[in-house]
Amino acid sequence: MGLLMIFVDGVGIGEAGDPNPFSQVPLRVLGALGGNTGGEVPFGGRLAPLDATLDVPGLPQSATGQTSLLTGVNAQALLGRHLQGFPNKELRQVIAEHGLLRRAAGLQESAVPGETAFANAYTPRFFDPNEKVRESVTTIATRSAGIPLKDLDDLRAGQALFHDFTNGVLIERGFEAPVLDPIEAGARLGGLAASHRLLLYEHFLTDLAGHTADVGKGAERAAVLDAFLWALLESVDLDRQSVLLTSDHGNLEDCSTRSHTRNPVPAFVWGP
Repeated sequence: MGLLMIFVDGVGIGEAGDPNPFSQVPLRVLGALGGNTGGEVPFGGRLAPLDATLDVPGLPQSATGQTSLLTGVNAQALLGRHLQGFPNKELRQVIAEHGLLRRAAGLQESAVPGETAFANAYTPRFFDPNEKVRESVTTIATRSAGIPLKDLDDLRAGQALFHDFTNGVLIERGFEAPVLDPIEAGARLGGLAASHRLLLYEHFLTDLAGHTADVGKGAERAAVLDAFLWALLESVDLDRQSVLLTSDHGNLEDCSTRSHTRNPVPAFVWGP
């Protein structure tokens, strides 16, 4: 049995209407995010709403929300506030001690190395000792588990995905990478999941789209993500593989504002 955890930044469960991009396009997987609560989640999935505030006043933010998701520690309550952007020293310590990837890798001492992994590929600056890069929660969780970061060679070999799974962002920045449509990318992630006990993948273009408050751009991003997820779920053996998709805070589901929202975030679950 294996688990594929997909973290999608900045996606909440919204109400039907014009400000919600998830209401503007037909979606086969993510329709419930647009207020379409009448239909069942495809592929035998389930959906539960999660309160991203964790009883702390204010708007949920990335650093604390992601830390809570990947550690099981209520980072919001620990700091007494929501922290945006990148983790501070206190959260870095929590991630290093309680990170999901580290805990999973520690349970597999007799298993094949590499069964726990982060699927995202990194650009060369993350491997350059002269570059100062701010590390996200997922990066800290991976490195503190002793798991090597994947690079663009891994991506070209079909062993990783970029956070933009089509590679459009990479190509625009001048890197050599294959163009993947959402169907190809979803099938690739499904294939990678089959060879791991625990695989984590992060996609954060949703949060960037939400901050534009552009419903059209948001709907386009929602449609691309939905096609990716459908192809992924088609490629996975859901008798043996569980898939979890969740988020750290709301944003894209309400384009009436450029800020985050207090809407519940989804926990979609498929498989055993």
